[in-house]
Amino acid sequence: MNIIKFLTLSLLFVFQTNIYGQGLLTREQEREIKTSGKYYFNEYSALGATEAKEGAIQGLTQKVIMELKSQTLNADEAMIKNALETRAQTSVLSQTGRVIILAWIEKANVLQNPASAASGITSTQENEIKNSGRYYYSECSDLNETEAKECAVNDLIQKVIVDMVHQKITSDETILRDAVEMRVETAILSQAERVIILAWVEKESVLPKVTQSQTAVEEAKKIAPSEAIQTSPVLEPVFIFRSATSEAIRDRMEQNVKAVFSQINRTYSTNKEQAGLNISKVNNNATDEAIERIQALWSTSPFFCTLSKIEEPVLKAAKGWQVRNIPVFFEKGDSKEDQYQSIVIEFTENGVISDMYIALAMHQYYTIIQAKDTVTDARHRLMLLEFVENFRTAYNRRDINFLKQVFSNDALIIVGKEVQQKGDSKKPFVEYKIKSKEEYINDLKIVFDRNSFVSVKFDEIEVMKEDYLYGVTLKQTWSSKPTATSSQGYSDEGWLFLAIDYRDETNPQIWVRTWQPLSVQSNEKYGLGSFDWDF
Repeated sequence: MNIIKFLTLSLLFVFQTNIYGQGLLTREQEREIKTSGKYYFNEYSALGATEAKEGAIQGLTQKVIMELKSQTLNADEAMIKNALETRAQTSVLSQTGRVIILAWIEKANVLQNPASAASGITSTQENEIKNSGRYYYSECSDLNETEAKECAVNDLIQKVIVDMVHQKITSDETILRDAVEMRVETAILSQAERVIILAWVEKESVLPKVTQSQTAVEEAKKIAPSEAIQTSPVLEPVFIFRSATSEAIRDRMEQNVKAVFSQINRTYSTNKEQAGLNISKVNNNATDEAIERIQALWSTSPFFCTLSKIEEPVLKAAKGWQVRNIPVFFEKGDSKEDQYQSIVIEFTENGVISDMYIALAMHQYYTIIQAKDTVTDARHRLMLLEFVENFRTAYNRRDINFLKQVFSNDALIIVGKEVQQKGDSKKPFVEYKIKSKEEYINDLKIVFDRNSFVSVKFDEIEVMKEDYLYGVTLKQTWSSKPTATSSQGYSDEGWLFLAIDYRDETNPQIWVRTWQPLSVQSNEKYGLGSFDWDF
């Protein structure tokens, strides 16, 4: 963001030759800037104010770069330009004939830490990272910012690997390297003479509480669903989130989740049969889209948070933040696995709830985050994880609008089902149909209308990548409960393949969706190589 303080006069007398005394620079201030030695400065004149301002800033930038190079200090031009855009000041000295603009910046400000300010790290947060025992961290210094950052991150990864192996948690270096790259945060601590970078990651976010979260769900499953349905949930569950984000944002996340789940649990306890869930938007705790999706999920099956106190780390998400492993109980479902689920809560950068969906199992989560080619692919893996989890939940909440949005208008959609032939000894045959997007969406509407509950689960995930295309193969378990009591439900298992186009990261599109039975040979399963891609 360009926040250069550009001071200009809205009214000037035609024959006025200087502007001292007009609320801008005094003669003493100009003299201080030019003679004290504390400032870099540059003057530039042009016929127009905009041209004069640009010339003054460009000249100032070059002066700073040359000065730093002569002192063998870091002269990263991008960094210097950013420092000038955020800290430099300008003032009009004269507008007689030509506009003369003075641009200046205090020398100490150029070598201050713009990156740490951008990341929000304060001395208190730095102390928390280094002394609380909750973080792995590493510092590195170098004349070059990129080299310092790479050194800090690599050193941090090695620290995590050594500690995890020592604790006998895991010796899989690939998982640990991927996990750190997904969650690492960095900040510049100093740029005087050498750049010093601090890299850190919360210990529990490296492997996000796999054991504890599974134990919590397993503990909940000890209660029979028939008993859980009659349970009166805690009306105001407490949420404690941990992160190096600002305390204000973290507090806002906790309060927003508490406000929403208090309404969810209270509705389940008091009037789930008489009325649907109606989340009131208090203090902007959730976006309109998030509220709509939460209420849609409730409409398919009332649910509540099973614990009175939840402690989880705040993790980076593709957009903003997320908290995983929130255990909930869904009233409807064919099994405990259907009814006891973990959900993910997404937040905006400012801590407002932006989404809520059913989480994949942790081993599936790791399958996706490990599907990488380069470090820069980490952000795409986060996006893919969010997409797959939301795609699965869209069927559970019968979200036609979401499904309509994610399928390309020209998508190839192959649906299939196994049909049992007459005679017990005969094997079922597979009936395939190719459908257009419109046909597929219309058929889904009918399925959602005829069934009171639809459950979709994914397992055995395989991820492949080719340029901007991601291919995801999943073992899908589908089950549905019809609205009419006289009708029978439907269930099947098969291999689902999705080809997802990420050229527009804000709007990923499914170009291919196929289904095959589990009996299909592995060399006959669909993948990215099964299709000719010509965009």
